[in-house]
Amino acid sequence: MDKEDVAGRVIHYMALLVPSLVIIYSLFFSTGDTEWFGIYNLVWYGTHSVHTFSLIIMCVSFLIHYSVMKYLMPLVRFVFAMSFTLFYIYLGGIFWMVNSYLIRGSGIMFTTLFGFLAITFLIDRLDDKHGVFKRYNRPKWVSTVVLALLMLQLAGYVGMWKTGFWGLMELSDTGMAPHDPNRNPFWVLMRITSFWVLLPVIDRRGAKAPLRLDPKVLIW
Repeated sequence: MDKEDVAGRVIHYMALLVPSLVIIYSLFFSTGDTEWFGIYNLVWYGTHSVHTFSLIIMCVSFLIHYSVMKYLMPLVRFVFAMSFTLFYIYLGGIFWMVNSYLIRGSGIMFTTLFGFLAITFLIDRLDDKHGVFKRYNRPKWVSTVVLALLMLQLAGYVGMWKTGFWGLMELSDTGMAPHDPNRNPFWVLMRITSFWVLLPVIDRRGAKAPLRLDPKVLIW
């Protein structure tokens, strides 16, 4: 086994191992209570935190996206999966930003907008080289599923608005909220549907790429 094989295998197994460990850690070392099976609990890293449910959904999404692109070598497959994850994070940020502005007149974050545009451009350039997306002969159900996922996210935000999310968020910003504003079933709906939008349009192929390091695959 040469060095390229070793490096490729390290990237591949780390791409599978690290998210799996994060999921396990989130399940057993989050802080909070047991309401709704602890999905509103928090996982802390330093002085910052992430909701347990969001972190688990994100890691599961990464693993599934990485696994379906088995026809790519590990390095470019990892870059694609990470790019998709960032795309979903920024897409959620765009939804949040628009809703915040429409409902309370604030919340515009240009870093989120620029980040979304940058990661979309990167994915498009990577796809130009590797052809991951189904561009031709796409089944009709694919567009339907993508639209349904987007509409469910929007429904989640509308439901959060109607059930007082933004009022609690205003209080949370001043440290006066009685509980986490995200402790809301519509937030759960939004989270469940937020990390899968691109999955239906990713091509599936029978071929399986070797677990090798080929840095040139990232050059376009």
